[in-house]
Amino acid sequence: MKKIIILIFAMFVFLGLSAQERTVDLGNGKLIDLTITKNVAYNGGTSDRLLPTTRDTIDYVLQVSNYTSGAPMHFYAVITLDTIAGVDTTVAITVQGKKFANQAYSDIIASALTSVVSAEQLNVKTTLGVTSYLTGSTASAVDILKQQTTTNSDTITTAVRTYTEIATNAMYYKYLKFRLILKGNDLVGTGVKVKRVEIQFF
Repeated sequence: MKKIIILIFAMFVFLGLSAQERTVDLGNGKLIDLTITKNVAYNGGTSDRLLPTTRDTIDYVLQVSNYTSGAPMHFYAVITLDTIAGVDTTVAITVQGKKFANQAYSDIIASALTSVVSAEQLNVKTTLGVTSYLTGSTASAVDILKQQTTTNSDTITTAVRTYTEIATNAMYYKYLKFRLILKGNDLVGTGVKVKRVEIQFF
């Protein structure tokens, strides 16, 4: 019996030492209606520090709804990082999404390293620019066919240009995750702090 108790205790200690991830729900457990709310901001505290030995990953998650308008979802996110004490290392930032709770996350914006965090720095992650405009193409089932009319008053001529707006899957996710991973320790700094996460939706 003693051996079983010791084994269970050892497992809990191991799990405690290996658990290096923190999750922050930016919506406080509520669905964010993007037809009403366009900005989400979170100021990091002492728990929002990427540390090489105890917390090397932080996920900032939220659930969004754009059902009323039916419009594509775009966002412009700024993640502000700073040093804790001394120049530190880089941070990998990935933006992920999924449509349903039981699905696995997939990358919306692939993992990319920040520059070395030596002072306060702003890191931008955005879907703006994902939408493509193609002239003279045929709209598919997920495209939105649009027309634009231009008039030249000097020659009294009117031109109509048809284009399609490409609606990618990345624009319709319900669950978003901003994953930050400390990529090492240069033995000078003591980690990286997340000062602020701010997201504007369009």
